[in-house]
Amino acid sequence: MMPLEFYRNIPGKECCQCGAQIIEQHESYHSECEHCLSKVEE
Repeated sequence: MMPLEFYRNIPGKECCQCGAQIIEQHESYHSECEHCLSKVEE
């Protein structure tokens, strides 16, 4: 398996609270989506 193929086959990150797909950012280690994070901060 080529290295690039390995990275393409990694599944997307999901929110641990609601299961929504998270759009990842390179320096973000959150496991919650923006919607669930905003509920926690209120």
